[in-house]
Amino acid sequence: ATLGPEARQRMFRLACFLGLVAVLAFAYMIYQGGGLWQVYGRAKGSGVARSGYVGEAPLLAFPAIILLFVSRQGQRLHLRHLALVLLFASPYLIHGFLGTRRGPAFMVLAALMFSWCITSSRRPKLRTILIGLGLIGLTVLFLKSHRSQIFLGSDFDFDSSALLEECVPGEPNAGDNFIHSSGTVLTAHQSGRYGWGRNLLITYLVRPIPKQIWPTKYQDARLALYPNAEPNTNVDREAVLEWRPVAGA
Repeated sequence: ATLGPEARQRMFRLACFLGLVAVLAFAYMIYQGGGLWQVYGRAKGSGVARSGYVGEAPLLAFPAIILLFVSRQGQRLHLRHLALVLLFASPYLIHGFLGTRRGPAFMVLAALMFSWCITSSRRPKLRTILIGLGLIGLTVLFLKSHRSQIFLGSDFDFDSSALLEECVPGEPNAGDNFIHSSGTVLTAHQSGRYGWGRNLLITYLVRPIPKQIWPTKYQDARLALYPNAEPNTNVDREAVLEWRPVAGA
């Protein structure tokens, strides 16, 4: 169904609000890290988020991008719309390419491509989609293969052999995703300890609660959901049981 002018305007305003929140949160993280050059003047740089809410706020860039494209569904994107798309995508474009982060780079490029596909006035050709996905894949492999060379002030030297090595499957190592996942399954089987989805409760119910309100939320949740875990050992159970997120809320 075709969206009416009022619905388009509401989507556009919501996209602008979410996008600006994402950009401001990212800019604040860069400021806390000492500035753009300080943060991305080294390999795999990253900003500083002292609050989980600030650290997660740049994720609002993705619904902002999609909503902006949807608000222009079947219509031409003018220069101001393209500028807004780039502005909203800038947190993940900067972090993905200057920070050489494969995940953020893939997410933002895929979001841009997906948004264009679902809002284009003409159905995209399969060949176009496959080419786009292939270019995104090569970009991700390029970032991984040149991670140590890409940062502000670096003497970048393109190494085609390093890129080719990433394209060819190599010998698995301890950091391989398959080995790590298999080890997790074997450990649970041998120890007889299974989460049964309890670790998801921390993500959706406990983690959003500010630590200023509930300082001991992770410890209390562990005692409530894992009452048989040994308390007097040096094992970091909050990390082992996946109850500690990357950045606490």
